[in-house]
Amino acid sequence: MIDSEVTIAEKDLGVLTSSSRPLQGQSDYLFNFQFGYEPMSGTTATLLYHYYGERIYEVGIETAPDLVEQPFGELNFVFIRDLSDDLAMTLKAKNLTDQRNEITQAGYVNFGYNKGREFSFQLDYSF
Repeated sequence: MIDSEVTIAEKDLGVLTSSSRPLQGQSDYLFNFQFGYEPMSGTTATLLYHYYGERIYEVGIETAPDLVEQPFGELNFVFIRDLSDDLAMTLKAKNLTDQRNEITQAGYVNFGYNKGREFSFQLDYSF
């Protein structure tokens, strides 16, 4: 849990909508969960989940309310396998749930998007 706030002096307010608000981009809370499997055989499998609370996406100006990024979660998976003493393979899958990310203003959806899923494969050779 985080309780952050920025206060802007009246003389510095300019076109900003409010003189007191949470820090832009700072969620009130975030949650991280990691579950890993790592036997002695040189194999590692890790499942990671990140959940972010509501946060200001863009500070409101000229009486317009702040744009607010709604809470969202992301599920990632990493698999690492030692193929030999010198060679390792890594497979990564990011944002498996591909949850829709929505930006609201005054309680209405302003826009939304899906980040998409990412997959990668990597070979590491040590010499």
